[in-house]
Amino acid sequence: MTDETLKYYIALQEKFRERMGEWQHGDIGYDLIGKSVCFCSQINDDGYFKFTVPLALICDESKILRLPLPIDPRNPERGCWGMVDWERFDPKFGCGGCIRIKEWDFDDNMIFDSNWQSPELALLKALAHQWKVEVR
Repeated sequence: MTDETLKYYIALQEKFRERMGEWQHGDIGYDLIGKSVCFCSQINDDGYFKFTVPLALICDESKILRLPLPIDPRNPERGCWGMVDWERFDPKFGCGGCIRIKEWDFDDNMIFDSNWQSPELALLKALAHQWKVEVR
């Protein structure tokens, strides 16, 4: 994960928690302490989650970033693509898997441009713009 992508995931956590709801088996997270991707493999009765990482650990949600899939085929509304308001945005697909997402106003002025990015980063940028979340 790049530093820029990590900044967007951190800034968007509150919105992701709202949109995704409770952790579900198989959800993807990012362990801020171990700096590694992990998978929710079990949710205990006491509210703690067991995540599968190189060494299994049990921790609370405050130590794990939510990483919604760019496109979630089973629950589209829990993936980044399903969270974007596509009535506002215009996606373009380019060579090498890159995507560019733009928003135009009624006078045909561009008011947002993700520039050519990986699908993950372009979607994160569009969501930050859509939800008016500042990314530092």
